[in-house]
Formats: sequence, C-alpha cells, structure tokens
Amino acid sequence: NDIRPKLAQIIGVNDSDLHLGKSNFKCVLLRYEGKSANFGWHYDMEEWNCFRCLFLIQKNGNVAPFLYLDDSGSQVEIPLQTLGDGLVFQGTRTYHGVPNTNDPDTLRYMLGFQYYVG
Repeated sequence: NDIRPKLAQIIGVNDSDLHLGKSNFKCVLLRYEGKSANFGWHYDMEEWNCFRCLFLIQKNGNVAPFLYLDDSGSQVEIPLQTLGDGLVFQGTRTYHGVPNTNDPDTLRYMLGFQYYVG
C-alpha cells in the first residue's frame, strides 16, 4: 500500500478509492527470457475499473520496451532500462504488448500489481 497514494495521484482518483486487486493478478512476476521472449498485442481481461502497475526488478541483455497504441492509433514505446522503472495503465482500455529482442541474453523480470477503483 505504500505505492497506492502515488498511483492514485497518477490516475487521478482519491487515495481512499484505490484498492489492491482481488484477482490472480493481485501480485505477479512476469518473466521474459531469451531471444524469442515477447508478449503479443492484447487487451487485458479484467474488470473495467482495474489498473496494472509493473516495475522492472531484474534485467540482462537487451530489454524490450513496453508498447501501446495511443488514442490516434500510433505506437508508443516506453523504455524500461533501469531497475525500478515502472508504469501504470488500464489494461482493458490500452492495447499493449512487448516485442521480442532477438537477443539470446535477454532477461526481463517485471513485478506487477493490480489495483481497482471503487
């Protein structure tokens, strides 16, 4: 809950309205390893009022960026290069993915949390 006040500020809600999720994504470790490691373009399947926050906690080699499409359909790249780099987004409304790097030394571990408003 230490990150909750900052997340609430980022997404524009009152701190008291933001709660740690109840799904199997409440806390998760995402692991990307090897030259073919990727996560194809998708929307997340969760309630409309959920937000995901992801933080880079381990890395090696070429670390792929987080990609999403903005409101105009243009691809936006968010580099995650420094341990602790992170982002928060609404996965049900953000078309997003992670490309492969073709680097056999790629290692990217992301610690993720789900929060919901309401």
